[in-house]
Order: sequence, then C-alpha cells, then structure tokens
Amino acid sequence: MIEIINENNNQFEVSNSIIGLNFFKNGRNKGKFEISFKKNPITKCFIKDCYSAINLFTSDKEELIEIPSYKYSFKHRTEKINNFIGNGLKIIFDSIRVNDLDISFSIQFVLYDKKDYILVKLIDIDNDNRNQLPVHSISPLTIRNNALWLSGTNNPTELDKISWFKQGWQSWSPCKLIMGNEADNEGPKVDIFKRTFDNQDYEIKGRFYSEYCTAITDLVSMNSCILGFTTLQTQFTRIILDYEKQNALKLLTAFGCMDGVQFQNSNIDFSEELFISFKTENLGYYGLIEYAKLVKYRNSININENIPIGWCSWYYYFTDITQEEMMKNLEFFKDNKDFPIDFIQLDDGYFTHIGDFNDINFKFSYSLKPLFTKINDYGFKSGIWTAPFFAEKKAHLFKQHRNWFLNDKATKKLLKVHYGLSWNAYLYGLDLSNFQVLDYINDFYKNLLYLNELNQNNNQFKIDFFKIDFLHAAVPIEGDFTNQNLTRAQILYNGVKTIRNAITNQSFLLGCGAPLGPCVGLVDAMRIGEVKSLINQYNL
Repeated sequence: MIEIINENNNQFEVSNSIIGLNFFKNGRNKGKFEISFKKNPITKCFIKDCYSAINLFTSDKEELIEIPSYKYSFKHRTEKINNFIGNGLKIIFDSIRVNDLDISFSIQFVLYDKKDYILVKLIDIDNDNRNQLPVHSISPLTIRNNALWLSGTNNPTELDKISWFKQGWQSWSPCKLIMGNEADNEGPKVDIFKRTFDNQDYEIKGRFYSEYCTAITDLVSMNSCILGFTTLQTQFTRIILDYEKQNALKLLTAFGCMDGVQFQNSNIDFSEELFISFKTENLGYYGLIEYAKLVKYRNSININENIPIGWCSWYYYFTDITQEEMMKNLEFFKDNKDFPIDFIQLDDGYFTHIGDFNDINFKFSYSLKPLFTKINDYGFKSGIWTAPFFAEKKAHLFKQHRNWFLNDKATKKLLKVHYGLSWNAYLYGLDLSNFQVLDYINDFYKNLLYLNELNQNNNQFKIDFFKIDFLHAAVPIEGDFTNQNLTRAQILYNGVKTIRNAITNQSFLLGCGAPLGPCVGLVDAMRIGEVKSLINQYNL
C-alpha cells in the first residue's frame, strides 16, 4: 500500500514499503530527490542528491549550459491512478519560475503498489526566452559528485567493483558487460563507422555509455540498479556513468537527445520516461525483464505470437543469388515438408544498384513475378529485402533526386553514411525529414507490396514478409536535415512508420541495422547481433 510519509512545505516523502521517493521542494536541498529500496530491515539500496536537468548549447555550440532542478523551488500535486499495471500514485512537482531562468518545467513521478520501481519524466517544459538556445538533452535523472549505494549497507559501492551492462544503439552495435575497472570507447574511431554503429553524441562524456537502458551491479553485494527509458519515439536516450575515485560518482546521468532542436520550434515539451529499479541477490536480469514489460505497455505493443520461420538467401549466396538458385531451393522445400518453413525470402542481389530496388537485374529475367508466383503456388509466404534509406551514386534514385540526400551540415558536402563491402561503394542517406522523400517511400512500398506491375486488387501476389536494412543511414548526427525542428529519433520513427503503414499490419516487418528505440512498436522483429568482421577489422 502506498503511504505518504511526509508532506509539508519543504518535503514530500512517499513509499509503497518496497521503494520510496523523498523530494525536497524548498530549502537547502530544493529540487533534489532520493530514491530508496528496502528488501528487508537489513538490505537497503538507494541513490541520493539526484536532480533533473535541461542541457542547452551555448550560441556557438562549444559547450553545454545545464539548467538543473535545484535552481528552483517546487509545489506538488497528486493523483491516484489505476491501469494495467495496478493501483498507483502520480506525483507532479511544478517548478516555481526564477527571475533569471526563462525555462519552467514539472517533474512527474509514478509509484505503484507492490512494484519495486519508480517512473520519472519531465513534463510541461516551457521556454519564454525570445532568443532560444538549441537544446542538447533533457535529463530526468542526474547525479554529480556523490556515491552509488548498492552495497546493501551504509557503505557506498566501490565503483571499480561494479559491472555495467552496455546496450547498443542499433541492432548490430556491441551489447556487452563491462567491468568497473575497465573503460568504454567513445564509439568507433572512423567517422563513417561511428555513423553506422553509434549514437554519435559525445557532448557529455563518461567512462561508461549505454543506450536506452543499463543495469549497474555491485559485484560484492550483487545488488543492481536498473535504469531504462520506457518511451522511445521522440529522443534517442543515453545513460552515462563516470568516476575518478572508486567510492564517488563523478557523474551518473540518463537523458534524451534533442539534437539541437529549439523548444519553441519543436512539438516536444517533455522527456522520455525513465524506469528506476533495484534488485538484490544477483537478480538484476529480472529487473531488465520488468523494464521490458513496461516498454511493451507504454508503447502499446501487441506481440505477434506466431513468429514465422523461413529461409533467407543471404547467408549462403550473399549477392550471388540467381533466379535459378532460388527455384532450386524452393523445389527442395516443396519436396521436404519436414522443414518447418513458412516463408521464402529473397535478399540482396536481385536489383541493379543500391537504391534502385525496382530495377530488377538480368539474373532474375528483369522481373520477380515468375519467382514470387511460384512461391505462392507452392503454398509458401514470400519475403523480400530492401535497404530503404540510402543509395549509391550509380542509382537512378540518386541521379534523379540528388536534393533528397543528406549533406554534412558543417561542410555542406554530400554525407557518406555507410561503406558497403558487398557493393564496394559508399552509400548516401535519404533525408527523411523531407515530405517528398516520405511520399516516395510510401508509394514505393505500397507498389512493392504487390510487386509493382501487378494489379493491387490481386491478393495472390501480396508480399508477406519485408526485411528492411541499414536503417541507421537515416540519422547521422552531422546530417543537414530539411526540417531542423525534428530530433533524429522523430525522423527515424516517421520513416519506419511510413513503411509500416504502406505494407499494412498484415505483412511481417523485420528491422535490421536499425537504431532500436524508435523501431519499438513498429517492427515485428529485429535482426540483432554484432557485425564482428567490421568490429574486429576496425577495432570498433
């Protein structure tokens, strides 16, 4: 049962007997909060001296200005809630505007009965300044120059004796456990590979980096703190930890990237929602499971329980696939029903140039109709591979619509977003903030759904399975986007959403090479796993 323990002009304290919040509205610690966890009378974990913040660029973008919640006093309001998760209490702390600060905001906490987590986000951000600065990030949780208390006792955690779970940015990025006496990299050293594998934002630096979520575990007590953003559509989210002394955090921060968008020009006036939880006795993994359940709930995800099983041409033939080899494999599966194959998927190798997926090459008799007709006739579902967000210079798409492709915002030169080993070519990203590009993508996939030249009323030839690849190409941090009022996360979300709408929910959508957050709730599945050849070759 949720109990309000202390409620006065200076302080608001609430607990559900497992996890508690203590927020200081006024006084010496105003604008700061503590979150404490109690497993039993002996084992306690907590974080303290926490605050929320908005980080702005200076006008020359050379450094960041932090607008922290401890600059404000607050008043509070509460609301009882009841939803799929259970009975809970929403507490909103409204900032009292200070004369020399033009930004106001509220901090919202949600606490549920019998749950060992708290949810926090900034809401109702308002900036009255006529000369608005570009926004770097919005942080629901930042701690500076304090300890991390996961030991279960009154002694702080020794930070060289922790493990840090690193979640990668996109589906090929490294995802691993890093020990506290180690250090993470600031992404790959080569810019083009940083654009491929990494968030690319290092305005805030630290010893450890993770995207979207992390689990920090005290390796002595085996108690964990789990941090993860449950909403993911508007901002790429990061969690960073830094320390110099082993018993004192220099920095722990969780924030959403605003990519320099100004509040007055954006439809964003909130942070993404942060999940904060503790687990004891080496059970941190289960905290990540609970976090994933919240992500499902917050993003209204309906999991497709019937995950299809299929055959993909890539992993044996790569780009050397031909119509004849596809037919041979199709005949094999027709004659060997013991293999539980639902679909046959044609991967890379059927078109002339990357970007021209309508221009079928001679290996397929310049048409996919014979192959896909036979796939359907044999009772299998059909699948196809595309890489929708980039093209090579040889492609007709590039030659006819050069203005659709991203330039580097600093040099104004064409921006290379990937190097394709299979094609021996540099690739250039489409500007998904351009409505013309989204219209093109919508029309392309609507036509591809029925193999272009076929009558769209003839459901016989409807494609059932789409693998969309190299989605990271749409959101390089250096990109000079047409619409400067969208974050990179919003731009990617709009692009993938356009594809989802075009192929309808009746077709299965598999993401690949994709920044994970904005794809949640849009794709049915994600191809994951490090691209080890590149990682090893370039020391990524």
